[in-house]
Amino acid sequence: MYKIATFNVRFDDQADEIKSWAFRAPLAERVFQEAQFDICGVQEPLLFQMEDMCRFGGFEYFGVGREDGDKAGEFTAVLYNAKRFTKLQDGHFWLSETPEQPSIYSGAMFPRICVWAQLEDRSTGRAFFVFNTHLSHVSEEARLFGMSLILERLQKIAADQPVVLMGDLNTEPDTPTYEAILKVLRDPRLDEQITHAGPAGSFHDFDPLRPEEELEKIDHLFVSPEFHVLKYATLKLAGEKYGASDHFPVVIEADLR
Repeated sequence: MYKIATFNVRFDDQADEIKSWAFRAPLAERVFQEAQFDICGVQEPLLFQMEDMCRFGGFEYFGVGREDGDKAGEFTAVLYNAKRFTKLQDGHFWLSETPEQPSIYSGAMFPRICVWAQLEDRSTGRAFFVFNTHLSHVSEEARLFGMSLILERLQKIAADQPVVLMGDLNTEPDTPTYEAILKVLRDPRLDEQITHAGPAGSFHDFDPLRPEEELEKIDHLFVSPEFHVLKYATLKLAGEKYGASDHFPVVIEADLR
């Protein structure tokens, strides 16, 4: 069984104390210690935040900073348990007209990237692909362009192999971007046969006590048919007054058929 999550951890925002990483790091450590993720796609952290999270969960990671494809700017990355998985290959590309070089799609405001890797389970020898992204927050056109590029590359890279796609998509269900994904992968959130836990939405804007009906459904996990999902959850910790981020993690528990 794999515990796979997506978590926008928010960059180190110095505009407000409760948004700073110095304040939030102990809360984030609690999330990782209690959740015990096997794989966690993260969005927005800076390099030193990546290093902290690797320490919190004993992870290694693949992924890059969006400014230069190395260590500059906000990361899109995937933390993984290297005792359980071997990374066989990995890569990244920008969600723009020039995906092989640092670039911004017109209207997207910031660079956006997708990172991917093939991981092999050390105990079973079975391998699967993981893709993680963070789509534009200002333009549905940019989101649809970026996701179309991701799905095109995902189908070429993963081919007929099992795959998980995750990220902060900045889009709710029933948008063109969301509907495009459902033509290729399935959303386990829609499966009434599995266990669901936590609120339906994940973005709380640093107000974890916000009424559930006000939470935005913008963090998503999608899987190929080879994955058997047993549980889907939005992770809201007991007594969480201040957020480890402005998003809750979204988690699935799944295995390969």
